[in-house]
Amino acid sequence: MMIYGLVLCSLFLFQDGDLDYEEKVTISFVRLDIAAFDDQGRPVSDLELSDFVVSEDRKKVKISTFQKLEYNERSLTTYDVKVLKPAVTPSEDPPSAPQFIIVLDMRSALEEEIHVIFKQLDTFLASLSPNSKAGFMLYSMERGLRTKKFETDPNLVRSNLNEYKTAYFEKLEKRKKRGGRRRSATAHLPDNRTLAQLEEKLIKCKERYGDDMYNFESCALEELAANIAIQQERVLRIMDELEQLAYEFQEVPGLKTMLFVSPGFSLKPGQAAANMTTSYRNVGRTAVREDVNAVSDVRVEANGGGLNLMPVLPDFEADFQKVVHACVRNRVVFHSFDLFNHKLNRSETLSKDKRLPKVVKHAYRDFGKELNQGLISLAEESGGRFFSGPSLLEPLTLLVNERPVIYVLGYESPKGEPGKYRRIKVKCKRKKVELKHRRGYFGG
Repeated sequence: MMIYGLVLCSLFLFQDGDLDYEEKVTISFVRLDIAAFDDQGRPVSDLELSDFVVSEDRKKVKISTFQKLEYNERSLTTYDVKVLKPAVTPSEDPPSAPQFIIVLDMRSALEEEIHVIFKQLDTFLASLSPNSKAGFMLYSMERGLRTKKFETDPNLVRSNLNEYKTAYFEKLEKRKKRGGRRRSATAHLPDNRTLAQLEEKLIKCKERYGDDMYNFESCALEELAANIAIQQERVLRIMDELEQLAYEFQEVPGLKTMLFVSPGFSLKPGQAAANMTTSYRNVGRTAVREDVNAVSDVRVEANGGGLNLMPVLPDFEADFQKVVHACVRNRVVFHSFDLFNHKLNRSETLSKDKRLPKVVKHAYRDFGKELNQGLISLAEESGGRFFSGPSLLEPLTLLVNERPVIYVLGYESPKGEPGKYRRIKVKCKRKKVELKHRRGYFGG
């Protein structure tokens, strides 16, 4: 029923002054970490400066610095851009082993899904060699760091993971006991409100009021508003915690790769929930009641002779860009992973209804897309990749063993309107090469 996202972050910029989104952001030099892949998804390691063309807001910029970071060789080469040869003076940035941070967000996860996540992560860590030459750290968004440093032995991280798992389920059982006989799968979740939960509420509204559309609409809109409010609170919490997490590692040099395990989040929550609510009212009625507009964050519009309950969607763009900027500033890389979208459907009790309207089916499909969109946007904006499938083992193994070459391009930030978001586009002159890089920043 939930989507799990597994996420990791790429590239960064040098900047002068502190970040202040409401007043001013000053960036004098842009530095991009770029990974290159061929049409088979394999890393491309032999690109040169002449292969890259960088533009900002559709205007070409002049590349002033060029470096090549090779993880397999543990070397960082700085090139003289005038002669395209390695510089005589060695780079000040020391080469380092890949650094991976496993980040767990379980607050909105169903219990059976949490078991799957722990099991798959345990399998992944058990499959790694102690000589993998990569550092791992475990972080809980509920309880902070589970390891004190980057551990090069994955077995130590695995041990910490299993200790955390035991403590997590012990605490979960205590929550259930405090809840008495109410032992539902979602009783322990403070910010969980799935589409199936909303549908159950709508059915109860229908059973309670029947053909009394006046009271049914009020009941349905109340449940819709509650659903949207919970989704919005979750988005804000996720944005705030991810931003803080990126700054948690600002003193750690080099690239940091975050493996973020989460049920996903929507940057524009509520559309699917509104369509679901619309389908559960009598769309044949054409009268628009004045009182239904009184529900917070919801407006009612006439549509095809019936009512279309549309939420007023908030704009989370500023909050989202703060997260991306924090990743850029602290050289954190994001990749996202859709683990449970293939199971995103109605609850077992609701699935007994074989006469499921198309509108309801589409609402569940769209709800999955809403939750995925936050993960996709985070990966795309930061320069990472989005993975979809039922297993974490394959993509995580790929990411750990891939060790791509990172091309580091730098250029002077062009003059422009302060605080305006600037789009970055990097093209490769070589055919059939895909580049992954940061998509933009707020200019000074």
